[in-house]
Amino acid sequence: LDKEAQWSYQQDLKRRLDYKAVLDYAIEEATKEGMEKGIDIGIEKGIDIGMEKGIEQGIEKGKREGLEQKAIEIAQKLIAQNFDNTTICTLTGLSHDIIESLKIE
Repeated sequence: LDKEAQWSYQQDLKRRLDYKAVLDYAIEEATKEGMEKGIDIGIEKGIDIGMEKGIEQGIEKGKREGLEQKAIEIAQKLIAQNFDNTTICTLTGLSHDIIESLKIE
């Protein structure tokens, strides 16, 4: 590769690695947030359906909600960077329909 192509390749690789790091961090943070929210939900539901089962369900729901919210935030940033839908779907795990709806907002 000539110098310009090599530089372009390195910049693209750096950008992809940076986004991978952002996604990994976001997943970690979303999991923490989801756990906290899930515990709160679990405690509330635990009164009605049994404490142990309620905490477990609340934690799972909180994790899912936290991860989905973080994925949406990341997708919005990628949309602003003009990434294509397929790449955004691959990086975030969101569907094409969700990505399209975020573009409309």
